[in-house]
This record gives sequence, C-alpha cells and structure tokens, in this order.
Amino acid sequence: MTPPPAMRIVRYAAPGWGVGELMVARGVLVAHDVPRRRREAGGEELELRPGDDELVVAGVPLPALVERLVAYYGGSRDPFLDLDLGPTYEALATTAFETRAIEEMRRVPYGGTVSYRDLAQRAGRERAARAAGNVCARGTLELIVPYHRVIASDGTIGSYGSGGPGVKRRLLLLEGVRL
Repeated sequence: MTPPPAMRIVRYAAPGWGVGELMVARGVLVAHDVPRRRREAGGEELELRPGDDELVVAGVPLPALVERLVAYYGGSRDPFLDLDLGPTYEALATTAFETRAIEEMRRVPYGGTVSYRDLAQRAGRERAARAAGNVCARGTLELIVPYHRVIASDGTIGSYGSGGPGVKRRLLLLEGVRL
C-alpha cells in the first residue's frame, strides 16, 4: 500500500536490531515503529533524501532524529524528552487522559519501569489501569514514548503492540531492567 503523498515514511537501519520506520505527515511525527529484522527495507536501509536535513520533526532535524534513534539501539541513554510532541498529540486526536499518560510515560527514566496502575494514578485517574494499558496498546510512537517501560503490577512484562512481548523484553534488557 502506497502512503498518501502528504505522508513520508523514513526507514533506517539499526545494527543488530533491523529496520525501523518513522512516519511523518506534513512535518508532524505520527508514528515510530522500532526496528525489526523481518521488515524489508525496500532496497535501501536508510532512506533519507536530499532536502530531508531541512525537515524539522518534533523540533529537531529529521536526520538528527534518525541518528539519535540508531544511537539508542547502540546503547545511548537518550531520553528523547526534548522532542516536541505537541503537534503529534493534535494529529492523533488524543484525549486529555491519553496526553497526560503519554507525558507521564515520558518521565519514566531510562532503565526504570512503572505499572499500568501507577501510570493511571500519575495521569490523574487512579482506577484507570485498563485505560492506561489501552494508551500503551494503541501507541504509535514506540521508544520516543517509552511504552515498553510500563509493566503489569505483578512485575510481569505485559504485552507490547505489534512487536509483542519479545520486543518489549529486548528493549528493557537493553536498558538494564531485570525481569
């Protein structure tokens, strides 16, 4: 399926991880999918084009964002907190609770975890653990919003979007989390 002309998909290679994708619509970051080995790169492992250095996404030049993502998979502890997700929230039409939950997830430090219940409390709805889980399940900004750092109250890993618990476990292990 070909994306609409206003949509730009940038694929990048992360050594040892596979190919990741960023989706940008009219300069707004709408999705990031962590690298996977099974994804085809379409003949190119890195698809930055001439002029992409002028494209600013989430407040940073697109090539710089790609560099930071690749560095993360190599062990960089970048928290991505400087990225401006305001336009992304608007593009995805999130609710106030979803926005607060995403903001709270972004505050969970590298190597840390929080339970779905604690995330709901931090986002202002103490009995909304399931809703917090739904925010994670529908999340489109993998890694930039660290959905992988949200686990079940009993300490089990829980699920993780399209990548499944294996990808979540691998991200947590990269960050030094012992499960």
